[in-house]
Amino acid sequence: MADLEKLKGYGATVDKDAEVGAHIVVFKRGDTRTTFTIGLESETKADLAILTMTTKPDEKRSLGYGSLALWRLLTWAMGEGFKDIRARQVQSHRLDAGNPPTHFWLKNNFRRRAEPNPTNDYQFIRPRKKP
Repeated sequence: MADLEKLKGYGATVDKDAEVGAHIVVFKRGDTRTTFTIGLESETKADLAILTMTTKPDEKRSLGYGSLALWRLLTWAMGEGFKDIRARQVQSHRLDAGNPPTHFWLKNNFRRRAEPNPTNDYQFIRPRKKP
């Protein structure tokens, strides 16, 4: 069982959303807040599924806050031994700098699954350790 309390060590707060059976993880940096809704293996087919993600305020999008928060979440997940980490396509309210939402997932080491579905369009590819 994952130790969600360890996410606090990465600067996050965690709450259970009983209505949807998932967890709300929030990373704050100054006035910027990146919020994830995640499902764990007991709630999804993956070890970890990122169900939603948003960065607020809107003017802070495309400045790297979401990627930083995502890597903190992924570092925690890899430390917990998660191997199958997935994300569903989270649509942006605007397409900053002409980048479609898929650009975010691809630049953060996620790859489109051969058969995407509503809960896991992308799968995280763990970086290889240098020899």
